[in-house]
Amino acid sequence: MVNLNKYVFKTIFTAITASIMFSANAQTSLSFVLDKLEEVNLPFEHKKSTLYPKCWGLPDVSEQLVGRLYDNLQLTDYYTVNGEPSELSPIAYAKVSLPDNYIVAAYFGGVSEWSTHILYLTNPAGIILDSLECRIMYHPITPKQYMIDTNCNIIVYSIMPTGTEEVRFTNFTSFEGQRVDKKYKIENGKFVLFETISYTPRTYTRDELSDEYYQINRNIDSIKDAPSLNPNPFMPKDPEMQFQNDK
Repeated sequence: MVNLNKYVFKTIFTAITASIMFSANAQTSLSFVLDKLEEVNLPFEHKKSTLYPKCWGLPDVSEQLVGRLYDNLQLTDYYTVNGEPSELSPIAYAKVSLPDNYIVAAYFGGVSEWSTHILYLTNPAGIILDSLECRIMYHPITPKQYMIDTNCNIIVYSIMPTGTEEVRFTNFTSFEGQRVDKKYKIENGKFVLFETISYTPRTYTRDELSDEYYQINRNIDSIKDAPSLNPNPFMPKDPEMQFQNDK
């Protein structure tokens, strides 16, 4: 069961953050948000250091999408977010234009602490066609990350414990786990899984997963020395984070 005291604390944190982003644009339609969201350059590799030039509060989509905020790495203990409380409703930060539809990246939860990211597949009218959970963070640990490649395929990288003992974000020092990559294509208005790659299990440590450079698909040393696959994924020239409202 999720620790509700901890949840209350994090709700206060996210409420303050979300109130900045929602304000005037809280009741906008998804089609309106599509027009305002920043287009990202591909490949888009979501890193711990990725900043979002603009964020937009999405309308209530609880009937179409349910978010989960996780407390363990097995992803079996979670708090469900489905429009209540509204402070944890999804916030969109990026889009990718497709020939007929859009991929919209959004997150539930805190902007920098406890969050789950989901990709929406939407049509130009703002109708959600499908969704895909793609990133999980319990700061500073991100056991699920993603990338959108130049062909608009999505690769979701995850680390899952292989043992029977529960591994909680708050108190683990190390665990035996396995990296699994899942690759999705977009076909007939759906995210379709077309390849799964499982790696040899090994020991993962808290220090390793907490490193600011850590990415599941690239070792720490190479990330420190090598540039990102796309060092400027967002098109705007101004790199500062801005929380923009409808003016």
